[in-house]
Amino acid sequence: MIIHIDSLNTPGADIFANLTERELRNSYEKSGGFFIAESPNVIDRALSSGYEPVSFLMEEKHITGDAAFLIQKCPDVPVYTAARS
Repeated sequence: MIIHIDSLNTPGADIFANLTERELRNSYEKSGGFFIAESPNVIDRALSSGYEPVSFLMEEKHITGDAAFLIQKCPDVPVYTAARS
């Protein structure tokens, strides 16, 4: 599901901008926490290791570019996207 946004305060996308690393690890999900992976290769390795994505945030150009395979692998994961600007 592709969700076009104009602000990182958009519900669902806010996790990428408004939480510290400590909050991601400890406060947001007590049973194991979250982490942010920032490149398609690192995300692919995480998927291969059994991690399940909650959502993706990427520039529009990556949807059909170097991250397209991630969207195909995880069709039910929300993809928040916008132009870089």
